[in-house]
Amino acid sequence: ITGAGAQSTIINADSIDRVFHVLTGGILTLSQLQVTEGFADRNNGGGIFNEGVLNIDYCEISTCVANLLDETSFLGGGFGGGIANHGTATIINSTLKNNQAIGCEGPRALTGGGGGGSTPGFGGGIYNHSSASIQLINCTISGNYAIGGMASRGSTNGGSFSSTGSTGGGPNPGTNGAANAGAGGNATGDYSGGGGGGSSCSNGGNGGNGGYGAGGGGTGARSCGGSSGGIGIGGFGGGDGDQSCCSSSGGGGAGAGFGGGIFNNGGAVTLTNVTVAYNQALGGFGRTSQGGYAARGLQGSGIGGGIFNRTGTVDINNTLIANNNATISTSGYIALDTIYEDLFGTFTSVNGHNLIFATGTSTTLGGTTTGNIVGQDPLLLTLAMNGGTTFTHAIEKCPNSPAIDAAFDGIAPALDQRDFPRFDVYGLTNI
Repeated sequence: ITGAGAQSTIINADSIDRVFHVLTGGILTLSQLQVTEGFADRNNGGGIFNEGVLNIDYCEISTCVANLLDETSFLGGGFGGGIANHGTATIINSTLKNNQAIGCEGPRALTGGGGGGSTPGFGGGIYNHSSASIQLINCTISGNYAIGGMASRGSTNGGSFSSTGSTGGGPNPGTNGAANAGAGGNATGDYSGGGGGGSSCSNGGNGGNGGYGAGGGGTGARSCGGSSGGIGIGGFGGGDGDQSCCSSSGGGGAGAGFGGGIFNNGGAVTLTNVTVAYNQALGGFGRTSQGGYAARGLQGSGIGGGIFNRTGTVDINNTLIANNNATISTSGYIALDTIYEDLFGTFTSVNGHNLIFATGTSTTLGGTTTGNIVGQDPLLLTLAMNGGTTFTHAIEKCPNSPAIDAAFDGIAPALDQRDFPRFDVYGLTNI
C-alpha cells in the first residue's frame, strides 16, 4: 500500500479495531502513509500485529492502543501499542509516536474476598516477541507509553462472613481462593495476576503470587473484625496484594510498565540512526504501603523508559536514546514524577557511536563502545515537522548538541529520515 505521504494518506481505525493483522506467511508493505487510532482490547498490537513479514517506509504509526480490558482473566493483551511483532519487520524513515500499551486492572474484590492481581503493559511503541526480528533505520520513536494495570480494589464484607476471592487477571491467572479462608492460587505463567484469598469470620485466606510483571492477589477479609492472612507477592515489577484490614479484604497488586519505546521479549532488535526519546514506562497506580479499609493493592514499577530488553539481542548503532521516563502512574495514567531511565537490560553494538543520556543502574552496554557518549543531554527539540513527511526531533545547534558530528560514517545512511543530507560540520555525520 503506497500513499501520498504520512500527513496526507491516513488509515484511521477510529479506535474500533487494530488497523492491520499480518498472518503467518503474509507480507505487508506500507509506504508514505499514516496508521492511526488502532485499538486492540484483548490482544496485542494496537496498530499492527505482525506474524508474517512487515515492511514500513516513510510512515507514521500514531495514537494506537493495545489495552487488556480491566478485570479480564484467561486472556492476554496490552503489549505493543504501535506494533506487536511476532515475525520479521523492517522499518525505515518512519516515526512511531503517542502509542500506548496498557495492562488490565485485576478483577475486583467482592463481599470480602481478596482482589485479583493486575497485568503489565509492555512496549508502548513496539513489542518484539521471542524468535521475532525487527530492524529500524532512520526512525524516531517518541512519546509512547507502557503502563501497568492499576491495582485492583479491595472490598467490604457486605454482610457476608465467608466469600470466595477473585481470580487474577491475564492469560494464566491464579485461581480464586475458596470461601472459608481458602488461599488464592499463584499465577501459572508470566504476565498474570495472583488470585485473591477467600474470607471467613476468623481468618482471611492468603493471596496468590503474581507472574512476571503482574500483581499479587489480595488477602481475604477476616470478616468478624481485625486483620489476618498473607499477601500475594507481585512478580518482577508487579505490586504486592494488599493486606486485609478491619473486616475488609485487600485488592490485588498493580501491573508493571516495561519499555515505553520498545520491549524485546527474546527476539532480535537492530537500531541504526534511530532516535528513542520522551517515551514513558509507568508502573500501575496503587498504594505505597500495606493496609487501609477495602483498599487497592500496591503500585507496580515502571522500568526501561526507552528500551527494555528482557532477553534476546538489542543491537544499537549511531542511535540517540534520551529523556525517557520510568516511574509510577497516577490513577489518570499520568507520570507521578520524572526519573530518567533510557535503557534496562543487556545491549550490544557492532559499531558503537551511540548517545545515551541515562543508562540506568541495571544496564550493560557491550560490544563496540567506541564513540559512545553517555550521560550528556543531547539537547533535543520537541517533535515537529522539520522537513520530509514524518515528525522528527531536531537537535540544538546553539549551543551545539553533543550528537553533532558524533556518528560513524561507515554505517550512516547518506540521507536522514527526512531525506536530507546529514548535517556535517567536521567530516562526520550526526547521531
